[in-house]
Amino acid sequence: MTHVCSVILIRRSFDIYHEQHKISLHNESIVLLEKNLADDFAFCSPDTRR
Repeated sequence: MTHVCSVILIRRSFDIYHEQHKISLHNESIVLLEKNLADDFAFCSPDTRR
């Protein structure tokens, strides 16, 4: 089965809280998200590109 996903390069470290679990994303990390999840992700930083 083919999956479409988005590759996100983290440029600044930050934390995400999901179901009371802390997920730390560090500078230069790479995150893979399924396309439907990436579409819902808030890209509101002025230095964010899609």
